[in-house]
Amino acid sequence: MFTIRSYEPADEVGWLRCRLLSFFGSAFWDDVQREKDRYPQPAVELVAEDGGEIVGLLDLEVELKPGVLADRPGCGGMIWSLAVHPDHQRQGIASALLEEAERRGRERGLERLEAWTRDDEHVQRWYETHGFVLIDGYLHVYLERDDLRALDGQLGQLRLVKAFAHYTGDRPDEIRQRADAVWEAAKLKRITLHECRHTFASLMIAAGVNAKALSTYMGHANIAITMDRYGHLMPGNEAEAAGLLDAYLDGAQEM
Repeated sequence: MFTIRSYEPADEVGWLRCRLLSFFGSAFWDDVQREKDRYPQPAVELVAEDGGEIVGLLDLEVELKPGVLADRPGCGGMIWSLAVHPDHQRQGIASALLEEAERRGRERGLERLEAWTRDDEHVQRWYETHGFVLIDGYLHVYLERDDLRALDGQLGQLRLVKAFAHYTGDRPDEIRQRADAVWEAAKLKRITLHECRHTFASLMIAAGVNAKALSTYMGHANIAITMDRYGHLMPGNEAEAAGLLDAYLDGAQEM
């Protein structure tokens, strides 16, 4: 059974592991941290613990005066991290964390809570069932080298290879419709960018692309990351490897 308590400095490694594993299967897959956030405002920092393991976390930064974190009336709080270890999800941990954060927030005079999310439908539904409503949003735009060539020479000796940007214009529906049209023209079901990456990697492996080349295409820092994530899709297994080695040695002996 899990318990909810305040975060302590000794929890940092467990906190980071829990957050990483929770976010890896979500639209926040690329939001990797090597140390826990520290906040300029006071914060409610909670963890859920089960058997000595950190299985959930919630960080709520608290306004001391209106307008510091959001331009809205009254003092509010911003949920910067809310995560549950994938092996412990759907056990009420996130709801318990939120309930305790709300209680402590009320004690500090907060009038509302806010949170930023990404395009995970089940996450959006969870927040909505807990009383949150959508008030603002923007689109994430990922740019590759071909999209950035026009900027060559404008940043001195820097050459942009990849870029990540926020679309804050007033036509997000039009942008989504254009993307939907591409999916429809290709007769494919729309999936998230995160799912596109995994699909691309899976197809490249099926086509016979080697791990080193795939690592480069995926933008991984080293081939170990590629093998850890996609090694189970690589062709061959221990029995096949042993058979290939035996055949090679047999051939060498015959010569």
